[in-house]
Amino acid sequence: MSAAVKYDFEDRINAAVFPSCQGGPHNNQIAAVAVCMRDAATAHFREYQQQVVANAKRMAQEFMNRNFKVISGGTDTHLILVDLSPMVCVFPINILM
Repeated sequence: MSAAVKYDFEDRINAAVFPSCQGGPHNNQIAAVAVCMRDAATAHFREYQQQVVANAKRMAQEFMNRNFKVISGGTDTHLILVDLSPMVCVFPINILM
């Protein structure tokens, strides 16, 4: 004889999680990734990204020329992290209230 099941948690958990919380992949998401990959494979996109990095390097250098502290001393990507903690920001107290 088989033992009687005392709890029915498995069915209730599965009904709550699948597919409502973890649905997909959805066709629109798959299509979006495909379009991005197609665009990223072009020479134009590569040139554009190289220009973005060159602009970021120039901007980081300009920050340093103007006595801002760039955390990494420059950038190799499109990201720049500038330390603004030494900056004094003064604005009227009523703006904050």
